[in-house]
Amino acid sequence: IETKLTVMKNLNVGGVAGVVNASGVVIENWQNGDPDAAPNSVTVNVAGNTAANYVGGVIGNNKNKALKNCHNHGNVSYTGATDLTPYIGGVAGYSAVTGTTIENCDNYNNTDTDDSHIAITVNSTSSQWVYVGGLFGSLGTSKAAISSIKDCTNNCAINVDATAIATSSQHCIGGLAGLLECSGTITSCVNGVRGDIVVDGTYTCNTAVAGMA
Repeated sequence: IETKLTVMKNLNVGGVAGVVNASGVVIENWQNGDPDAAPNSVTVNVAGNTAANYVGGVIGNNKNKALKNCHNHGNVSYTGATDLTPYIGGVAGYSAVTGTTIENCDNYNNTDTDDSHIAITVNSTSSQWVYVGGLFGSLGTSKAAISSIKDCTNNCAINVDATAIATSSQHCIGGLAGLLECSGTITSCVNGVRGDIVVDGTYTCNTAVAGMA
């Protein structure tokens, strides 16, 4: 999937679905790509956006309360230079519904070699917040905490080259999630051996980088 857009609002791009809004339904056994084949790519280039961009390997913006056995086997690439807030993740860019449960979600590709990993690549110049995670860009918010996440693994490299152009902005980058708000339990979640995080750029804001979240 390759998307090049100018002057859009609330962009939602995913390898399987841009937006999922299926209240009461468990989103189960969704996957982007074939783990035993060369990885595909979700590629987004956007300019002129003044709202939020949600980009994920499987789902761009998840509004459902349960994700189970969702897997990303491809690359996710995002380039943006606008007054926006990008949410970029291997499984979902954004998932923030109160009480959400996440189980057995991951990203990996069995054709990986030491020289070629699947990766999330972000190049951004933004005056807003930037959220990048191996599995989820933002998983829950301060007003909508998830209830549990378990048995989730990131085996995807994360490469971020971002420039913050406002002191009020904040960049959050993590192996599991850029931002994680959970009111319940976090169990058996791992940033795997291929979950390297590389951050470059110019920052005049708060920047948080962690192996998990």
